[in-house]
Amino acid sequence: MVPTPQFKELSRIIRYINPASPLKQLAVPILSSLTVLTAATVAKAEIIPFEALGYDQSVILRGVSPEFNVGVPYPTGGINPDNSFVRLRLEPSPALNPESTVRLLVNGEIEQVVPVRTLLENPIVTVPLRSLPPETQFINLAIQPFLYISRNYCQDLPTGNLFLTVGNDSFFDINPLRQDESILGFFRPFYSQVVFNVPSNLNEEQAEAALALYSAVTYQFRDRKTPILWRQGNAQPAGAEVINEPANPANTAAQVFLRTGADSPEIQRNGSTLEVRADMQAIQSLLELTANPALVSQGLNVEAVENLEETTLPLSRSFRILGFRDGPRRFFGTQTIDVPFTLAQLGGRPNELITNIKATWTPVDRDLQERLTAQVYFNDTLVETYGLNDTTRLDETIILPVNQLNANNNLSLVVAYVPSEGNCLVSPTEMTFQLHGDSYFSWNGYQDPAGDFSDLPYLFSQRNGQIVTDITQPDALASAAYMLGAVTRLARQPLLPQLVDARQVQDWSNLPREGNSPAWRLIVAPPEQASLPAPVRLEDNFEIYNPVNDNRLFVVDPTEDLGILQYFSYQDRPTVWLSWWGNNPQSATRLSASLADPRTLLSAQLNGNVVTFTNSTGIQSWDLRRRTLLVDYPSEFKWSIFLRRYRVPLIFLGLALGAALIWLVYRRLGQTPTPPAAEPGIGGEE
Repeated sequence: MVPTPQFKELSRIIRYINPASPLKQLAVPILSSLTVLTAATVAKAEIIPFEALGYDQSVILRGVSPEFNVGVPYPTGGINPDNSFVRLRLEPSPALNPESTVRLLVNGEIEQVVPVRTLLENPIVTVPLRSLPPETQFINLAIQPFLYISRNYCQDLPTGNLFLTVGNDSFFDINPLRQDESILGFFRPFYSQVVFNVPSNLNEEQAEAALALYSAVTYQFRDRKTPILWRQGNAQPAGAEVINEPANPANTAAQVFLRTGADSPEIQRNGSTLEVRADMQAIQSLLELTANPALVSQGLNVEAVENLEETTLPLSRSFRILGFRDGPRRFFGTQTIDVPFTLAQLGGRPNELITNIKATWTPVDRDLQERLTAQVYFNDTLVETYGLNDTTRLDETIILPVNQLNANNNLSLVVAYVPSEGNCLVSPTEMTFQLHGDSYFSWNGYQDPAGDFSDLPYLFSQRNGQIVTDITQPDALASAAYMLGAVTRLARQPLLPQLVDARQVQDWSNLPREGNSPAWRLIVAPPEQASLPAPVRLEDNFEIYNPVNDNRLFVVDPTEDLGILQYFSYQDRPTVWLSWWGNNPQSATRLSASLADPRTLLSAQLNGNVVTFTNSTGIQSWDLRRRTLLVDYPSEFKWSIFLRRYRVPLIFLGLALGAALIWLVYRRLGQTPTPPAAEPGIGGEE
């Protein structure tokens, strides 16, 4: 804790007061109280790198006047402006004119104008952060370069050398005036990691609450690269060797504790520690609390909270609802406006997807030969172009190619403004363009599931799922939690599944369906416990090979630990089965922990319907839905595989045998017949 100047001055004055004076006797307790108060209220500095905000790579700003915006939550109690700042790494193109400039704005107000000459000498820039009004929710930083080479902007643009790189190692350093001790405030900081602590020997109801709480906590950090480590009892966090490397060592880890005692608080926060009772009603209350900031408090006793209602998505979603922040863009040259969205936000894979784009802009002077064009890209595929010279409004509907849909998608509007030749040689007049947030996507129904992992974000977005695992096996329970967390991030929805103890399952062909029939299933069990019609049978050794060239792509040693994740339909329900070989289920835990780690992005990049993990090969995904890859079980003899594998030598053998047969027939038929010997005549000469 750093004493404030006022605190230091009060301490200095008290030292000079006569010890016998009543003022001294009064001042000392006051100073002690201030010490306790200061220690309790002064918050730790929070360092938030751009990488933690989702920028895995540095951002390259191209054109004459591009713009980059980034924001972080503003602390509830305000910030200390004396030591709160943003440190940026801005690397300009070496071809730029040194008189080019970069404007830096905080919440719309210009803080600095930095010449490119300065950045070429030292790319590090520090932007002080000032106090903002109490109602402020975010600190928004805008980087607005104005770049040129020769002052003839029309000639500079085609060179491709008008760019500025914003390093993803740039960071915010925020010092709150006081620690936000509300429950909602627990989820605001960018922790390096969160350790999720659950007791040992959970019963089925408590284990179900633990999984639901893990999903709820993961959901709160869905847009951050904060790993949530599962820890049961006094053991080390499960999968710690995979994800126990802090993304930001400057920040401390947070702790979440599941409390099973009858007198435990329903929800209680103490600094970077959050305690929640193992009760589904308390967990639903936590979700309701974080969804309604007006309910913010340091503690909460649950009396009567209705179950969170299931929401049904309409068959259209506006850009604003999808998270797009509309606002005017002022630029010269080219400006790219992105609208990212996921299949989970659409509720499925549409049969037909259209987008309605609404935009307005300042007029273009055709007499001066100014030009304005727009190109629409869907997942890097050009779908439409527009000439915008003759109007100032756009209201167009475009049919998007649904075969280009992925789990994560992006609609891009690239607007290019070419000024008049005379406007190239002086300070250019900027174009003002705005894509409206009431633009929307619309669709007319959903396709059947594709049968691969791209189905998970929307098929598993319904809360009434089911998890089947052995709750007495810590590794199995941890694996179930990690898989639930990975799906939660993909679905962008907290999941509250029913838990079934695998030890109670007598017939795996008829799994229990208590209450409402589950919309999906997650099964974590070894093959000797569960026999399921998955793409790969685990009772025998198996190989994955290419039938075209017979290339063995995956061969696992029977003695090697194997973790395998498979997706298939079982009992008319989308089912994910996580299993393993051997007596050590940690291979499955490591696989699930890797998928749950938001820093790897593995869960969003899965292809096919099978994922394998071994120590020697790492994580690999396979598409076994079609005939491009096949599974072979060496212990079994199959004529189809035998004929396919040895078809070439068999063909040559058949040709050789056929040729030999033809040769024998030819030799037989080609021989000159021998005339029969004359028989002696009757009564002939002797």
